[in-house]
Amino acid sequence: MGMIRFVKMQGAGNDFVVIDNRESRFSLDEIIAFTPRLCDRRTGIGADGILVLDASQKADFAMIYRNADGSDAGMCGNGGRCIAAFAISNGFPAMHRFECNSKIYEASKHVQHIRLSFPVTTIVTPITDGFRIDTGTDHIVVPVTSEELHDSATLIARGRTLRHRHNANVNFVCERKDEHVVDIVTYERGVEDITLACGTGALAAVTWWHHAFGQNMTSINQFPVHSKGGTLLVDLAFNPVSPSYQNYHLTGPAIRVFEGVIHL
Repeated sequence: MGMIRFVKMQGAGNDFVVIDNRESRFSLDEIIAFTPRLCDRRTGIGADGILVLDASQKADFAMIYRNADGSDAGMCGNGGRCIAAFAISNGFPAMHRFECNSKIYEASKHVQHIRLSFPVTTIVTPITDGFRIDTGTDHIVVPVTSEELHDSATLIARGRTLRHRHNANVNFVCERKDEHVVDIVTYERGVEDITLACGTGALAAVTWWHHAFGQNMTSINQFPVHSKGGTLLVDLAFNPVSPSYQNYHLTGPAIRVFEGVIHL
């Protein structure tokens, strides 16, 4: 396969290998095949997943995202912000649109942060283990205490069980009383471990918070979600008639770490 040029990026600690595929023209099968090697933290570059910028007939570009194991992740919020920052650094406008899984996302640069809009309408479904919420990819939200949130070994074991039971990402969340802040730890499907942050998980966490504590509010703006890797800000709107959630925005950092060449 030869040489691959890449950029390593991270958003709130969620890290990615980013590739511009407009010239390389790797097929999806090729991308799936080399993703685990590139994402391996011992023998490769190391990342939670891979982002591929490709041509699009519907938007400024298309984003292909795969989990570290090569599986389909659905949408990735931190990845979406990172590929938007990567695109801007490569000549795309500061406000642009990209395609992912046949949906169109809008991104804009705000000083050091990227703000990303999600064409998602979702509902909260209570289940035995917590709440199922789809914010572009499948999530389970599980409320826990502050003490439980800091017990990583237990969260990994519990997250692994719930991830396979529900085939979804698992978000352990804790509300800070009277602060309108949510702390979160996410066990990600396809990474098969806790990650430092999850963008679509942050959207799910604020959706859960509104469902549990804020249904008298028809919108939420700049709601902070704290993860081990940093803080993400979430906006959403609530339609009490449906009831459903829409008009999601995710704002946070998207940082270039290093760039290089890897030979496969």
